[in-house]
Amino acid sequence: MNVKGLSDLAKVKGLGDLATSQNIFSRPLPSTRAQKTAELARMENEKARLRRELSMWIAMCIANEKHAQNRLRQVHKRIGLLQRALDDESVEGATETTQKEKPGGQQWRELRLEY
Repeated sequence: MNVKGLSDLAKVKGLGDLATSQNIFSRPLPSTRAQKTAELARMENEKARLRRELSMWIAMCIANEKHAQNRLRQVHKRIGLLQRALDDESVEGATETTQKEKPGGQQWRELRLEY
C-alpha cells in the first residue's frame, strides 16, 4: 500500500491551481521552448472548446427563438378563435329584434341584448 507523506501532499494541486482563461492572460510568456509549446497546445484546446461552447449557445438560442415564435403563433391563432366566437355570440344575441308600436301610432324597434 502506497501512503503519501506530507511532502507528497504539499505537491497536490487543487482547483485554485487550474489555469483559467482569466488568469492565463495576466501571466508573463513562458521562458523555455517546451513551456511555450505546451501553453500553445493548451490555448489551441481552449480555443476549440470555446468555439464548441459558442456554437452550442447559438444553437440553443435559435431553438428557444423558434419555440417562442411557435408559441406566439399558437396564441395569435387562439386569440382569433376566441374573438370570432365572441363575435358570433354577439351577432346571435342581437338578431332578435321586434317591432312595437308606440302610443300615438309610431313604430320602434326593440333589441334584446344578452351580456
